[in-house]
Amino acid sequence: MKKVLLSLMAAFFVCSITASAFAAEMRTQGMLKSVNTAKGTVVFCPKNTNKSITLKAGAAMMKGFKAGDHVIITYDNGTVKMVRRMITKVPVGC
Repeated sequence: MKKVLLSLMAAFFVCSITASAFAAEMRTQGMLKSVNTAKGTVVFCPKNTNKSITLKAGAAMMKGFKAGDHVIITYDNGTVKMVRRMITKVPVGC
């Protein structure tokens, strides 16, 4: 009985670690370089970097946002999950 319980606990532990490894959600600050609602994409420049990231974003989610806005973006696998406007501007390198 103890061996079965230990085996189940070990399997649960391995599954929980594996699931957290696949959760690659990122949250970062930066500036929007462009917003294309027709294509459903945004080009984002993260804070303190010189690179741009192109992400997929629904038109409804990006309503009211425009190029030059300083935002906090949460994205996962290249898709925007949440976007919030920053009150203060952040330094960007793009």
